Amino acid sequence: MPFHGTCLCGGITFQVDNDPIVTTCCHCSNCKKYTGTVFTTNVVFPAGSLTITKGENLLSTYRDATQDSGNALKRIFCAR
Repeated sequence: MPFHGTCLCGGITFQVDNDPIVTTCCHCSNCKKYTGTVFTTNVVFPAGSLTITKGENLLSTYRDATQDSGNALKRIFCAR
């Protein structure tokens, strides 16, 4: 710890200062569509653990309301 990461193009960098709460794999139809594969791996950290260290201006948001659960997700991604 801390954990560090980037978006695919490297324009956004981030740091997470906590251990994960849970790690899951989901194979619902929405996750399959979102990733373009048969499942997605999700790592959940406590709220407030993430800091954007570069490229905050590149963040874009999409409200995804098509979940099997009926709950909307806010998906944040690199606009590049």
